[in-house]
Amino acid sequence: MMYDSIALFLGCPIDDHLENELQAVDPKILNLFLQSDEYLTKIVYNDMNFLGKYTNTTSNSSELTLLQDNIYSILKKVLPKYPFENKPLVLFPFTPIDL
Repeated sequence: MMYDSIALFLGCPIDDHLENELQAVDPKILNLFLQSDEYLTKIVYNDMNFLGKYTNTTSNSSELTLLQDNIYSILKKVLPKYPFENKPLVLFPFTPIDL
């Protein structure tokens, strides 16, 4: 998804442990749930990898909570046994220049 101006990205930081877990997932499952506007997008921001979704800068707290729940739900479909409850999502501005 491309934006003409600043957008927000809400995502789960991918540390080494999560990266190893993701590499063990069937590639068909990863392709289904990653790199799609409907599901999750993997991006690099400030030299860190994140899995998450874009939202616009006018999102209110209810919309962000719904987005957070959606992201966790998708992550749990990809890695059902991973303890995502111990991994808070990060919200940050993301511009086309960052892409």
